Amino acid sequence: MSLKRATASTNASSSALLGPADLQTNIAVVLEWFNLQQQGLLSSDITHDHMKDFLLEKDMKSFKYIMWTSELEMIDEEVLRRLLTLTWDVINDLKMADVMFEARRLLQAPARVPSSFLSPKVISMARSYSSELSQKDLDPLRWLTPRKVVTKVVTDVFTRLWQPSSSSAQFSMPSSELSAPAVA
Repeated sequence: MSLKRATASTNASSSALLGPADLQTNIAVVLEWFNLQQQGLLSSDITHDHMKDFLLEKDMKSFKYIMWTSELEMIDEEVLRRLLTLTWDVINDLKMADVMFEARRLLQAPARVPSSFLSPKVISMARSYSSELSQKDLDPLRWLTPRKVVTKVVTDVFTRLWQPSSSSAQFSMPSSELSAPAVA
């Protein structure tokens, strides 16, 4: 498969990653996690990185991810496959950074929280996920694979270069301005 075709395929697939509804659901879940931590109902040992990684793991079970990996397997060149996988990881990590940013912003301004975020379904999902997350092995070494380290470093560089203003529009998703494939 050619680089141009592979890139087009990745752009099309990654634009479907964590679509707007998924992003808002993730923001609502993370916001509820922050609330649970403030109430002492979720361990403070669970960091924002644990939350991001947990949600990314959940997304890896999605139909979108399965379709993307099947497209990726059709690429003959190993280096290109690895590069596209790293791109996928960075884009998703940037989106999760957006999710965390928006959840923190809503935590500081509760009046701006959309009513849909307070629905029993979202709260139930967040509590169910927090229960699962509390039972996971949170050993830091488990999370540090070379791929995760590279993804984290690249993501951190992007987020340090781009700090959205606190007055920017709600759910503006700064990652969409960093990378065309990141546009959801």
